[in-house]
Amino acid sequence: MNIGKDKSKLTQFIKDNLTIIGFFILMLALHIIMTFIGDDIGYANVLSNQSLTDFISFRYHEWSSRLIIDCITVILAKENYIVWKILDIILYTLGVYLVIKFINKDNNKYVALIGVSLFLMYPFFDMAGAGWIATTLNYLWCFVFAMISFIPLINEINGKKTNIFIYIISILSLFYAVNQEQSCLLILG
Repeated sequence: MNIGKDKSKLTQFIKDNLTIIGFFILMLALHIIMTFIGDDIGYANVLSNQSLTDFISFRYHEWSSRLIIDCITVILAKENYIVWKILDIILYTLGVYLVIKFINKDNNKYVALIGVSLFLMYPFFDMAGAGWIATTLNYLWCFVFAMISFIPLINEINGKKTNIFIYIISILSLFYAVNQEQSCLLILG
């Protein structure tokens, strides 16, 4: 094992991905100060007087067809806000990473900076109004899972092979993404 070579690879990785790493650190800092708010409180209490099946049935018949999203929202709001924060930071970062990778084949650092800047242009704290969990699961996560579902298509366009694991992840991601009406319309047209 050559420690110097490994250190050199790590240094190069950091240089190549500094914009993404910076975005990850910013998301980490922002998520640290987030509080439990809005619809998240209601979702956290859903299971105190009904089963998840009863809730999903009610939502489907009376309110929304977002069964997958609502189910995951209830579970994350009820169980652990920290788990959601970790997953949300990962998905924010993955979303930025995928946008940059899809449009930036040459790993141009300026294009990466523009990609991150576009994400940061949205007034981040506006998403707190309906609750952080409810908003990000319904909008950000659908966007990221839609991007993941496009990986085999992007690979095909670029003449790259896609392994079976990526196809499986892509299909599962597609199920989540199309569970939200606007996402479904954009993906399936």
